[in-house]
Amino acid sequence: RSPRPAAKIIAFFRDIVIGQTCADFIRAAFEIVPAGPDGEPAGEPIPVDELEAGRFGTALAPGSYLLVETRSPLGYELLARPVAFTIGWH
Repeated sequence: RSPRPAAKIIAFFRDIVIGQTCADFIRAAFEIVPAGPDGEPAGEPIPVDELEAGRFGTALAPGSYLLVETRSPLGYELLARPVAFTIGWH
């Protein structure tokens, strides 16, 4: 049996309320970190590919992760805490 391929995640950012585009978020930087059962970081950051202003992507295996903002866009503050998400197969 062959292993399942990793999921490809591509994130982009757009502030719908005030109509900003991805270019407005050019300064933002993020890391994706594996999350343990307790929701805390459980490993080293996973490298992400910067695709263009406000977009990044990486391949992830099924599991739980944390999206950590490491640098905020101009005029914004860092996220107060990481955003948890899960990749799974259905």
